[in-house]
Amino acid sequence: MFTYATSETLRILLIRGNKTMHLRVKQQNSTALRMAHVLEAHPKVSQTTIKFIDSLKIPYIATSFGGCESFVDQPAARNWDVPRDERLKYGLKDNLVRFSFGVEDFDDLKADILQALDTIPTKTSLYSHQNGVVSDKN
Repeated sequence: MFTYATSETLRILLIRGNKTMHLRVKQQNSTALRMAHVLEAHPKVSQTTIKFIDSLKIPYIATSFGGCESFVDQPAARNWDVPRDERLKYGLKDNLVRFSFGVEDFDDLKADILQALDTIPTKTSLYSHQNGVVSDKN
């Protein structure tokens, strides 16, 4: 796991972090599943927009996924060089939003996401997956 070039401090931090990784992953998975149920039941939002993403206070716009912080991402905006019809073949709709939940308090995240949904004036249904992907049902 370690090479001779790995600093002693880094080795200590990796070993210490590995001891609690299962707790962090369990929390992240629990949050993602609970949030999926909240979003599945939400009757509002015709599309996921930048206004929605900008209204979120806790998740950062994603640069990477899998850390302790929650992130939100809009894949279509990130994959601008892929033609739209190609993106659609793989389910990357323009209004698709992806969440990666960290270890923040579930109720804080839920309140933040629901307040951001309230900023969107149009209506439709949303669905979400346990892996944190949110998209319209159409």
